[in-house]
Amino acid sequence: MKKVWLLLCMLMLALYGTVTSYAAGETAATLVWVNPNAVSDVSAAEKKLNEGLQGALKNYQFQFANSVDAQIMMQQYMIENGVVPDDNKTSIGFLPKKGDMQAFANQLGVNYVVFCNARITDEKVKTAWISWTGDKYEVTMLFTTIVYSADRDQYVYFGQQSVKENAAGSSSTERAFNKCCNTYFTKKLTPENFILK
Repeated sequence: MKKVWLLLCMLMLALYGTVTSYAAGETAATLVWVNPNAVSDVSAAEKKLNEGLQGALKNYQFQFANSVDAQIMMQQYMIENGVVPDDNKTSIGFLPKKGDMQAFANQLGVNYVVFCNARITDEKVKTAWISWTGDKYEVTMLFTTIVYSADRDQYVYFGQQSVKENAAGSSSTERAFNKCCNTYFTKKLTPENFILK
């Protein structure tokens, strides 16, 4: 029994040490793509997602580049390279390739680039069961999250997760979008399960 307990303790210590010292003090930048047709305030949506990504990676003790500057750099890169995503609300939008991620890392001077594409994949309008609250908007979003290591030139995390939420009242699609983002970072992409390889 003592041997089993000792082995279990050693495994826990190794896992804890790997997570907390994985890249302590190294630099990272978070970048997000939000389709401008899905929200009325793109900057607010980008800020929400960037903060969520940084919070989800708190165990790694990264030093993050300024997310506003990083978003501007990404937009300039897209213009200079003729990247023009569809403007359809449910389009794929922008998903960078490895070469794009390396270019972002070089321009920002960081070791890691963390990217999240948040897009609506389905949207329904239903009549709310309480008539005076107005219509109920149901939104399904797909979050594609990628972490790229510039030093190793490889992805150290790739995940796709869907979240469905609904909201009633005015500006319901955007409220449902925000609820999806909150659910993603509180239940799906948490520091406990956002594990880099």
